[in-house]
Amino acid sequence: MELRCSHCNSPIERQAKGYKRKSLLTLIDLKSAQKLFPGLNPREAFLCFSCVRQVYQKTKKNGKRRIYVDPNPPSAPARSTRPALSIPGEPPPLKKLKKRLKTQLNEHDYSTRDHEPGSCRPPPARRVRRVAVSQVSGFLRRRNFSSALNRLLQESGFREALIKVCGKIISNEVRVSKN
Repeated sequence: MELRCSHCNSPIERQAKGYKRKSLLTLIDLKSAQKLFPGLNPREAFLCFSCVRQVYQKTKKNGKRRIYVDPNPPSAPARSTRPALSIPGEPPPLKKLKKRLKTQLNEHDYSTRDHEPGSCRPPPARRVRRVAVSQVSGFLRRRNFSSALNRLLQESGFREALIKVCGKIISNEVRVSKN
């Protein structure tokens, strides 16, 4: 029995490990299969590689599978960005505004004791989390201590702080061993 392509009915080539064919649902999703091949049962359809090439040309990649993008979508009237001003009696349509939170102002919001422009201090800067910290924590979670240490040594100031802490520990050990 000779296997044939479900679409073009050409014979499918036999190889050492099976046939040179692709299942339709491994390529595209069910909706796209029904649009591209309306007469086929997508669950049982196998395509030859020339038909697979056509499927690749007519579809776009979307995750694991591909989806069919209609080249001629149903034409909808294009919305213009500007309202037509040809009607003299109608005012232009109102713009939609974003809703904002309506909060009451405190009495101290705009009043300060000293009114000099340079006297007010900016709010304290938010602490920015460094990428190195998250990388190091990942290394430590996976018990990869040498990589964590190497990454920390690349950060400025860490080497000096490490030497300072190690120096204190060593001096305490020396003091304990003398007694």
